[in-house]
Amino acid sequence: WIRSKCNEVGKIELDLSGSFLGILKGKLSGINLTATKVNFQGLRFAKAELTSSPLKVDIDISQPDKKIALKEDFILQGVIYIKEQNLKETLLSDTWNWFNNFLAKEAMRESKLTGIIIKDNSIELEATSDEKHNQQKASFLIQAKTGTIVLINKETKKELLLPMDSAIHISKAEISKDSLILN
Repeated sequence: WIRSKCNEVGKIELDLSGSFLGILKGKLSGINLTATKVNFQGLRFAKAELTSSPLKVDIDISQPDKKIALKEDFILQGVIYIKEQNLKETLLSDTWNWFNNFLAKEAMRESKLTGIIIKDNSIELEATSDEKHNQQKASFLIQAKTGTIVLINKETKKELLLPMDSAIHISKAEISKDSLILN
């Protein structure tokens, strides 16, 4: 299931929680997952540490080659670590060009985001317009607010709420060393 949802996953460590009898009946009290080098729909993460809510699965032990099928939706909670290089690869990719344009326009009043740097516990964006070839730079603090991420311009204090999938709720966003950390 995990590999089917991701374009790429480096290493996966998976810990199934539940009794032996419960697992045979297709009931797991949860899953703990650690994955590195993740590409989830074009979003690149250095590391993801996730825990699931209880799961119901269809397991047929008589057919070991058969994939495990989920019987119902479940909730994932955890921490995502995104390094500067991951942000660059994501934001400057064709897949996320719409988001690149959104950030350039809404955060920088320019037409194209050209760079991103994590430094001094902030994110520095570089952008340019199509007409001008000079680079504009601005530094932003990052926070979680109303389930999404908000960028706060360090100079103007203007806040920009980022668009977020309704199935995702960000409760904490911070920068530590060279990584953006999302809970």
